[in-house]
Amino acid sequence: DIIRAAIEVRTDAQAQELQAALDASIGARYARPLGDVWNNFGLMSHGGDFDHKTIENVTNAQDAILEREARKQFASLDDVPYRSPHEAAAALLRDQHDREQRIQVDFHEPSEADLADKRVTMKVRDDGCGITPGDIASTIFQLGSSHKSEILWQQGAFGVGAKSTFRNAHAVVVVSRRAPEMQPTEDRITVAVVQWEQHGKGTSAYYLTTDDWDDNANPDAEPWSAPASAYPDFGPGTQITLVSYGVRGLHRRYSGDERAF
Repeated sequence: DIIRAAIEVRTDAQAQELQAALDASIGARYARPLGDVWNNFGLMSHGGDFDHKTIENVTNAQDAILEREARKQFASLDDVPYRSPHEAAAALLRDQHDREQRIQVDFHEPSEADLADKRVTMKVRDDGCGITPGDIASTIFQLGSSHKSEILWQQGAFGVGAKSTFRNAHAVVVVSRRAPEMQPTEDRITVAVVQWEQHGKGTSAYYLTTDDWDDNANPDAEPWSAPASAYPDFGPGTQITLVSYGVRGLHRRYSGDERAF
């Protein structure tokens, strides 16, 4: 039920209900801040156009697909010889005729109030490498991770999508399952809900973990997860949902409108 609800979230109320379900399933409320820093609102990008920044989430999805395909062909990611994302995509995806369907982007209008306020819910789903529960904190939730900084054949760096877009959403829901090619120790589906709360003098983005996080005593606290057998319909890869995301024009559907996504 939790995984299904996470996949289907569209509104603030549904995100809150999902967070409550995670809390109940865990049995206690353990909060961990994004980037492992409280008062992290100021650490997230706020300059420029938030419509344009949504591309960062698509970039991460493209990189995840390249990473999965590279792992199919090479014993180690350190052995991948490509010098640019374009070169890697041309080589790794050359025999795939469905490659444009491996990422799906959907926009939903959560409510009349949100639409009037120019807010939509955006979902980005890929069938890439996926993320294990133990890697969530150090990759997508790290607010600028070094995970890909030295990898020339990928476009971005994990955490940039979060740093660029999460600040502009009322909530963010991440559902992820590590691909078998990446040889995870367990086949699990991770669910995490990012929400905002006051913490001291500032505002912080946080998510729930299954035990009490402490940067020194317990730096490995993980988000909720379940065996993939609990919901086999969710295949490997990642879905990121930006709930009630503020927009100027990317939700427009008019052909030729330069502000449309």
